[in-house]
Amino acid sequence: SAAEAPAHLKTYAKQVEDVISQGVDAVIVNSIDPATLVDIDQQFVDAGIPLVYIDTPILEVDSVAIVQSDNFTIGKGAGLALANRLNNEGVTEINLAHLHGNPTDIKVGPDRYNGFLAGLEEGGIAYELVADGNAEYTTSLGLQLTEDLLVAHPEINVIFANNDSMALGAQAALEGAGRDDVLLVGIDGQKEAFAEIAEGGCDGQYVSTGLNSPVLAAEQSVEILLSVINGETDASDYEDVIYTPAVGIDCNNIDEYYDPLSIF
Repeated sequence: SAAEAPAHLKTYAKQVEDVISQGVDAVIVNSIDPATLVDIDQQFVDAGIPLVYIDTPILEVDSVAIVQSDNFTIGKGAGLALANRLNNEGVTEINLAHLHGNPTDIKVGPDRYNGFLAGLEEGGIAYELVADGNAEYTTSLGLQLTEDLLVAHPEINVIFANNDSMALGAQAALEGAGRDDVLLVGIDGQKEAFAEIAEGGCDGQYVSTGLNSPVLAAEQSVEILLSVINGETDASDYEDVIYTPAVGIDCNNIDEYYDPLSIF
């Protein structure tokens, strides 16, 4: 029942009601909890308001489009970059730890991880997953989880995180434990991760990430909705999923993407 709903769902439900009552022409949503927001977001569709999902969609809701990174491909790019680094160092096998986002993420995170593994395989790197856990996509939990995993599994020598925030937390844990032998890979293209890659160079601990540009996704989402609102296109003209450019980023191309003044 509504009375039993978590606080964040109550807040979001009220926000949706307010937006609909204001008579908005269109809505962009970055879903934070796809497993529980179906009925709430369906209200936009029922009200005839065009909806575009950015990054994380609710597949059960009939949106105009989903604008996101090709998460498998950016994960694969990050995995290939790590494989190239390992091959250059004569390493062919790794003991891997995986930091998940959260249990309700059944699409974005898994696509990134599976892409990462595909990149390792294409690069000829054998891996054994020795530890994993959920860190809720946050730096603080990435740090705490990594601290625990390092104690339980000291053989870890590579950590892959489903986003850069968790990887940055893992990096802090590695620094605290004096584990400069463990390599890191994240996903998102967060500027703090870019800074670590740029500073470390081709021998750095933070090896690679994948480009998930909120700027590109937001620009494309606004362009789509403006076109629909103005009658230039129809919702049916768009593919269900529209991808932003997919790039794996490491020391070799970091200068093309790192902007210290970026918001994200």
